[in-house]
Amino acid sequence: MNKKKVAPTFKYPFNDVAEEKDRQMLDNIRTEYISDKGSKVRLTETYYSGGYRKLVLTEIVYLKNSDKREKLSDVLELKPQNQIHREQYLVFNVSIGKDGKMVMTKKDSPKETAEFNSNEAKVILYFYELSNVILAKAPIDLDFIYKNKETVRMAIVKINRKFAYGFQSLNNKKERKLISGTSRKNYSFNPYIKLNILK
Repeated sequence: MNKKKVAPTFKYPFNDVAEEKDRQMLDNIRTEYISDKGSKVRLTETYYSGGYRKLVLTEIVYLKNSDKREKLSDVLELKPQNQIHREQYLVFNVSIGKDGKMVMTKKDSPKETAEFNSNEAKVILYFYELSNVILAKAPIDLDFIYKNKETVRMAIVKINRKFAYGFQSLNNKKERKLISGTSRKNYSFNPYIKLNILK
């Protein structure tokens, strides 16, 4: 027996436009570029109190009147999922102070930051430069900052917590950890994340 298909409904979480404006907190331009067809495409993410977010995809096109009648479908791509240029990496700018402390900011959202102490910074850079690290080897390479693999593992847990807290806009679980692994597998830096180390 075929189930009856339920028509989708648009869920508007506010009582009216006035409430939406009152609860608006921050506008963040996630991406903006000129498409192959010469239109300007922008994805804006708006944050509201109460945990709501709104995504607005706009495409701006200027057409000159002419005898040739162009179909709108020929001008616009009309497929939002194809409009967004997805980068291979999430890029974070990293600055390291004289005291060794690290401040990390998201390249396309400089208001989001995470801070790490000098020892945590060394762990982050260690795993960033190497891949598939055996956890028992890490304390030796890190100049005995950490006594054994358990202390390195605890440092990784703290680093990942600070990162997830600092960058709460990251929805994908794969993106919310800097370093990951299990006791049966080697540990590696997140392949989706690239660090831009500022000097």
